[in-house]
Amino acid sequence: SGRVTGVQTCALPIFLPTLAAEVVLSGIMLGCYALFAALRQDILLGAALGTAAALVNFAAMILGLLRASKKENPLSAQLTSRVLFVVRMVVLLVVLVIALKSKRFDPLATLLPLCFMRLALMASELVRKKKKGVPAA
Repeated sequence: SGRVTGVQTCALPIFLPTLAAEVVLSGIMLGCYALFAALRQDILLGAALGTAAALVNFAAMILGLLRASKKENPLSAQLTSRVLFVVRMVVLLVVLVIALKSKRFDPLATLLPLCFMRLALMASELVRKKKKGVPAA
């Protein structure tokens, strides 16, 4: 159906700031590489791949959870969520292994953006709480 549910409206304020924070953190990483005169093509390609992988993985997670939330049966929703998690991790692993074995991508610049997602989530949550006036935990 084309209507927006409560879960979708709840996910959107988390989704967009988190994506923006991920891109900013990846940009800061590239800035650090440039600062130390170590910015090469493999680093740029690695950063692009890692950032894209993190963003696609996060979007797939949100969409999967929205899909699972529509299930009538809680056990079915839980199973859907778990299966989608495993599929996302396997796809992510396969893409990264193939990319890193190709030697065209810097391993650190590829993997760091995947670690930034947790920081991006924390930063967007802090901003969201600050806007609402909720004290940070």
